[in-house]
Amino acid sequence: MTGILEGSLSEEYLTMAQLFRLNGYETVYNGSLVNKHLPMTRGFERGFNILESNDSSLIEGWNNQYKKLIENSEKGKPTFLFMHSPEVHEPHLPGHSEKHLFTDIPEIPGIPLTIEENERFALDEYREIANNILKYDSSSNRFIAQKLKQAETLESANTIFKTLSGDIQYSAISSRYFEKIKLFAPSIEYVKGLYDEEIYNLDRSLGDFFEMISHSELSKNTILIITSDHGQEFAEHGKFFHGENLYETSTRVPLIAYIPGVGERRINDLVQGIDIYPTIMSLTGVAPQSILEGIDLTGLIKGGVEAITNKYVLGEFVTQVAIREGNERYYYQKTDKGYIPEQAYNLAKDPREKNNLLTPYFKRMNELITILIAEKRLF
Repeated sequence: MTGILEGSLSEEYLTMAQLFRLNGYETVYNGSLVNKHLPMTRGFERGFNILESNDSSLIEGWNNQYKKLIENSEKGKPTFLFMHSPEVHEPHLPGHSEKHLFTDIPEIPGIPLTIEENERFALDEYREIANNILKYDSSSNRFIAQKLKQAETLESANTIFKTLSGDIQYSAISSRYFEKIKLFAPSIEYVKGLYDEEIYNLDRSLGDFFEMISHSELSKNTILIITSDHGQEFAEHGKFFHGENLYETSTRVPLIAYIPGVGERRINDLVQGIDIYPTIMSLTGVAPQSILEGIDLTGLIKGGVEAITNKYVLGEFVTQVAIREGNERYYYQKTDKGYIPEQAYNLAKDPREKNNLLTPYFKRMNELITILIAEKRLF
């Protein structure tokens, strides 16, 4: 799961794009340049010699990147392309009010379906936003909030609101969206259906992109990797979307790879997001210039007898640590006095994590956290 970077990415970290560029690759980023979770002005842009903004037209952007890959391939120029899409991120806005594919629930009044609806506030809502800023914010936003509070027309309030910092605007829009969904249970099922529809549409777009690659020389010399930084929760554990806990609903994500010459297979071993960097380095033959976290998954991917594997994987949050070992999933509360075992689940028997087995796993949880502390694996 990702958080919001405070400040900029330290210069001591060499990004994957920097490493590829040092090795003669053209490095291209395609996606939002202003996404606060992946700010392309705070160090993540390092190493990309092409930054292409793509906030809306996903398919057009991917088609352009396909052309770029073909062009570079014909020239014998290696390319590292990173495409980032928030297509299935909340708010879940299908952009239409027609019959939806994955829910039979009629349209629910108040839940927006388009960007315009989601970002449209009433005058009293703007004043409430202003009051909250004046109450809790000590930055330069206070001056703007005072003007917002005194706005006499919706048009002027809307103009003033857009001069607030991006974080404040995002927080105000997101908070209202969350509150509308939390009102009653049917809305949760309805929004889950909208989420599924977004996944379906993204899947089709990916399929079209893959189809183009499969019918070209790129299928013989291009590695494709698809993943996500988090899942999505719909009140299975009392929370919405992500960023508030480490349950499987939030942290289990797809990792799909196409590698020329490697047959199709499903791998059930435990892997982590930090394993992607060393794996890509191994597959491309580019030598990293420092010790990388994570393991090289090449052996697992190619079915090697002596493949390196993870004994366990972990996730860490402000107040919580989660460890997965085989089918067991352990949760600890982070305190000033250490890590307190809180919950344990057997995912083979209880994939929804409802039956807490803390007592029978308590000893093993203490053993494991001691190992991780000794290995300095925790922040």
